[in-house]
Amino acid sequence: MIVDLIRQQLAEQLATVERHIIQSEMNVSAQHHRINATERADGDATLSRSVLANFETALRLPYDHRDRILRAMTT
Repeated sequence: MIVDLIRQQLAEQLATVERHIIQSEMNVSAQHHRINATERADGDATLSRSVLANFETALRLPYDHRDRILRAMTT
């Protein structure tokens, strides 16, 4: 049935967005480590902090997408 196909498609989209969330969280974590290492070496972490802010902003997107998918799955 068409409903089953839609649910399957949503489940696949959910799995994809979950992978994106995990990768984005790993990027944020790695950037925190870079900043800490740079600061321990008395380096300038300004650019690294800017990149971190971009990663954190980008991380919100897949969370929002996941929420939309979950809402669609419950209707």
